[in-house]
Formats: sequence, structure tokens, C-alpha cells
Amino acid sequence: MSASSTVRYAASVAAPAGAVAGLLCDLTSWPLLFQRVERVDPLPGRPSELLARIWVHDRSGLSDFTCRCTAPQDAAGITLSLVVTRPPLTELDVRWTVQPRGPLTSLVEVAYVFRVIGDAPEAVRRAELEFARISDWDLRSIREIAELNGFSS
Repeated sequence: MSASSTVRYAASVAAPAGAVAGLLCDLTSWPLLFQRVERVDPLPGRPSELLARIWVHDRSGLSDFTCRCTAPQDAAGITLSLVVTRPPLTELDVRWTVQPRGPLTSLVEVAYVFRVIGDAPEAVRRAELEFARISDWDLRSIREIAELNGFSS
């Protein structure tokens, strides 16, 4: 079994943690929250989890993936686990967490936990670069929407 890699990115947001977590956990609003998300289709699943098909704009055009969405036990946020990955990934979990840093400030973190075929160092590095690019856009979008739409007051 290959070793997993983890990369984390974070941003401070001038909005209460509950409001920011609410934005993140409402998957059907993701097309308004994230520029690259075209749509989210909830799918039938167990009561403790939600399955969703998420359509995103990526380097190859419009792609979709199905993920299992669960709430973390120890923090506000959501974890997306891809049901089927595409090479070079063999596994991918995207873990969004929101922690309060004061009554009107929160820390948003996104962690990508992944495995690549054969633990190839160049594939790990390419994945890390892509996750850095995506998280930069996503964290900026969360900050702008939470702060500009009155969540901070």
C-alpha cells in the first residue's frame, strides 16, 4: 500500500466560524461560493453521509466526480472523499475545517489527503501544485463571500 501525502492551506476570515461553516456545508450553494463549481447534485445515501456529484471546471474542461460527504467529529466543516479517483490519484479526501479565532474571526483550513500511483515523487509534486492553485482560489472566494456579504458584522 502506498503512503498518503497531506498538504494544508489556511486563511483567516473576518466572519464568525458558524457562518463560514454554514457556507461550506451547504453543498448546493457551492456554485455561488466557488467559481470553478458548475453544479452539485445530491445523490441518495445513508443518513450519516451525503453522496454528491460535483461538476467542476478544470484544465480538461467540465468534469464531474462523485464524493462521500461527512461532517468531522472534532470540528465544524465537511470532508469530501472521492468515491472514484482519476490517475495519478488513487485516493483523495478534501477536509474543510473552520475554527473560531474570536467572535467575528475564523480560520478556514483545507487539507488534501491523497495517494498517487506507485508513490511517484513527480506525481505527488504535480498534485501538490494543483491543490495549491485550487485552494488559493477557493480560500479567496470563501473570504470574499463571507466578508463582503455581511457575515462579519
